[in-house]
Amino acid sequence: MDSISRNGCFFVTGNLALSLVIMAVIALSPDRSQAEAVLEWQQTALIEQPLHQQKLPNRAFEQMRQMGDLGFLAQGKLTQASWKIEQPGLSAISIITPLQADLLRNGYEIIYECNAKSCGGFDFRYQLDLISEPMMHVDLSDFQYLFAKKKSNRGIESLTLVASRSAFAGYVHMTRIGPTAGLLPFDLLSLRVVPYAQKLEVASANPTPENLELQLIDRGYVVLETVVFESGGTDVRVTDKFELKALTNFIKSHPKITMTLVGHTDNLGILEGNTKLSLQRAESLRRYMITKMNVSSDQIFAEGVGYLSPRDSNQSPEGRKRNRRVEAMINQAKN
Repeated sequence: MDSISRNGCFFVTGNLALSLVIMAVIALSPDRSQAEAVLEWQQTALIEQPLHQQKLPNRAFEQMRQMGDLGFLAQGKLTQASWKIEQPGLSAISIITPLQADLLRNGYEIIYECNAKSCGGFDFRYQLDLISEPMMHVDLSDFQYLFAKKKSNRGIESLTLVASRSAFAGYVHMTRIGPTAGLLPFDLLSLRVVPYAQKLEVASANPTPENLELQLIDRGYVVLETVVFESGGTDVRVTDKFELKALTNFIKSHPKITMTLVGHTDNLGILEGNTKLSLQRAESLRRYMITKMNVSSDQIFAEGVGYLSPRDSNQSPEGRKRNRRVEAMINQAKN
């Protein structure tokens, strides 16, 4: 049956305790009348440590695995921070592009950059030592990674950025290691980032409440990107509850419509076993929505089709991962 490798996770930390400070909302302008009219980035967490060393990935997961390379060893003062902007429909590439431009303007050399697929997906993501949920969220189907360095007379500073998004927000994570922290080398928290944020392209993979309804009516189904399962498991794990809330609101606002949750797997293993597993996952999500989200049991049903309806190639780990999913499908309206 479907499986996900968890090998290759690594990071080396110093022996001093981390200091984690959850930050309040950072206002972008002292003029509240102006700030209320624009989107604001919030710093969600900050970690600082005076003595630290850590391996930072400097190539794709598969390349590092084949070469037995654990990445670049960065040493010095550690600063980790994460930010969030409450804005639906963002994409990781549009978030990181202006930040990369700022790094180049500030004298940084871009050593390596990749997206979710080219980085190595799940395996690459879990090499990264990131601030945890809910302060930092990473969508495994849409994240961008950037590794940069800057040389000065004080030494080498290493900096990594991870950009991602949920259905309703954008996220940025920074890991900065070197002789000194200094000012941020990008303008994330200044008003200058607002035009970038306002122009970010819509990413349709994770629907907002508005376009989830449009997709359901137009296509008749929607892929639930934020509902995930452990390899071979049936317990529901929801990485972002906004998507299920949007689906719940749709179901409750259309009492004459019934829906079927359809479970899917990759093609590892026999069809009979995968069909059973996919049904169990769909049934597990149905119970979750009935008990946790108060959806009527008369409006929601469960089925499983195993690996018979892939949305991506099963020839790669990334494709198999995308095929392990649950979709919500509209049935005929009740009379």
